[in-house]
Amino acid sequence: MARDKDRYDVVIIGAGISGLVCGCYLSEAGMKVLIVEKNDTVGGYCSSIEKNGYKFNLTTCMVGGVREASTLDKVFYKELQLRDSLFFKREKYSNTIITEDGIFNFDSKGEEVFSNLRKIFPGESRGLRLFLNLTLSAKNIDLYLKYKNVTFGKLLDAFFSCNKIKDFFAIPCGNFGFSPYKISAFSALLYYRETILNAGYHISGGAEKLPESMLDKIRINNGDILLSTCVDRIKVSKDGSVDGVELDNGTSIKTNYLVACCDIRNVLLNMIDRKKIHNKFIHLIKKMLVSSSAFIVYLGLAKPLTKEIEMYKSRTLWFCPKYDTKEVFRNIEKNKFNRNLTYLTGYLSSSGGRSQIDQVTLYTLVPFLNKKFWQRNMSRISHEIICKTEKIIKNISMHTKVSHIITPYDLYSYSLNSGGAVKGWVSIPQYNNSNKIPQGKIFANFYTAGQWSTLESGQGGIAMASLSGRRAARMILRNNRGIK
Repeated sequence: MARDKDRYDVVIIGAGISGLVCGCYLSEAGMKVLIVEKNDTVGGYCSSIEKNGYKFNLTTCMVGGVREASTLDKVFYKELQLRDSLFFKREKYSNTIITEDGIFNFDSKGEEVFSNLRKIFPGESRGLRLFLNLTLSAKNIDLYLKYKNVTFGKLLDAFFSCNKIKDFFAIPCGNFGFSPYKISAFSALLYYRETILNAGYHISGGAEKLPESMLDKIRINNGDILLSTCVDRIKVSKDGSVDGVELDNGTSIKTNYLVACCDIRNVLLNMIDRKKIHNKFIHLIKKMLVSSSAFIVYLGLAKPLTKEIEMYKSRTLWFCPKYDTKEVFRNIEKNKFNRNLTYLTGYLSSSGGRSQIDQVTLYTLVPFLNKKFWQRNMSRISHEIICKTEKIIKNISMHTKVSHIITPYDLYSYSLNSGGAVKGWVSIPQYNNSNKIPQGKIFANFYTAGQWSTLESGQGGIAMASLSGRRAARMILRNNRGIK
């Protein structure tokens, strides 16, 4: 196994969750690993922003797939042995949807919200029962085989006749950054099962604790990481394999394997000589659809919120009074900003170990547009978002001490994701296939992981990113050592 100073067994581009998971498995197996990260911290979107004493999760709040025998339990606890350094805290409720018909709280079995829905939509009682049973009881493999080629809109049509109740179940699935009616039914059902009805897990101590725990493990296993460093160019040898990378500081590094845990569109179109890539992969990448971006407002409060609001701590709030996700995503697909702001997401939390709620994160899904648009409009949009939110959470503007705005252009600058995408590729049925972007086929020793790879479970979330990083690592280990 190579031990030259400027040669590694594996170079990983990107220290998001998938890159760190991949690095943990490979370094623990004894491979010489280098992770190259453009930012000065690890974690990607699973990290925090600190502002005048307040610490906000960048985007990751709720975590799905933490229960016993789940993906994250298997990866982080059983295999990577991070139980001593990584803790997930569970709340009674995971999500709350607020519409003109009331406030709907999701607990672990869905009993409360489904009971309330039966009262409002008595004619849909049978469909509600069947939908809940399917989500909670069916095996994952059965869901995949039955719904892998079905959209969530078609699945909702099969269970419900009332458009309003279909729109209700679509609201939290906007989390995928694409029209909930067009995403994969399998992805939506997994999201309901693992995140919404698996009740309320979040990372204890803040989002950054997850990547920090993996970074420690990689370093213990003699893995290397370069922060504040970009890969400028990927070198491909005459035999059609990746030979190494060139960094923005001029350093050249040889590698036996390369794992791209970043936007593969950027990798293939801008980092590699296109003459070395088969045209079918270039055409594929150019045609694939990217998820929407987001406009985010962080508020640090001088005075904690009242006890009536305390119940909403550490859960995701969805504010969509008119059930109009269709219109919202129709505008996004047309590259139009939704000026009505009728679809907002919020997350209430505490900072610095305090028990009372003293910070609020608010965001709305938006198209990328351009830097000038956000410079001209971000103050106005932020003000409108806060005004809308005050219909639910009274007087937050009065008590705001610190505010910070993240635009889609900021998300792009931070991640280099095409269009400031929040979830990479859109999670539609035809993309939920590992062979859509085949591993080891673009180049024999080139692999992808994270939001810009493709998996049967679809795009989005820490569970998917972790599973993809694990899968890429296991493929490399099989090729390198014959490990199954």
